[in-house]
Amino acid sequence: MVDIPPLPIAIIPIPLRPPILPIFGSGGGAANNGTSPLKNPCVADALKEGAKNVGIDLLGFLPEAGGVARVVGHQAGYVGIVADNLGKNMLTAGTKTTGTLASAIGFSSSDWTTWVSAGITAADFVPVLSDFTTPVAIAWDAGVTAYKVHQCPK
Repeated sequence: MVDIPPLPIAIIPIPLRPPILPIFGSGGGAANNGTSPLKNPCVADALKEGAKNVGIDLLGFLPEAGGVARVVGHQAGYVGIVADNLGKNMLTAGTKTTGTLASAIGFSSSDWTTWVSAGITAADFVPVLSDFTTPVAIAWDAGVTAYKVHQCPK
């Protein structure tokens, strides 16, 4: 066995500026003068609206078959397949009604993003398309939130 002496390693410090993040600007940027963009009312409102929209979209991930549907059916006093079917129908009606109401309340004819959201909501009632509308709606609302945050004055 041969002992190999360790190689000398020189550590040279390289001064680097902190990264500039366009939304949260945590370092180096003079655009926000060191204040948090979350204190900007426009950004805060856009993030709140986006969180509400994505939260409503997440209701679409409630499983319509199995445990949750059965619990809903049992609460109505039914058991077995009857409880499953009733629970599934109640969950479907509840999530679609919530999505439709949220889309209608937030609809603005002058905002192009609401037209796309309305189209996604309408697609939720088409049997084949309804399987894909929840992830599409979540992605769309997250993108709209980022767009609206970007549109806020710095």
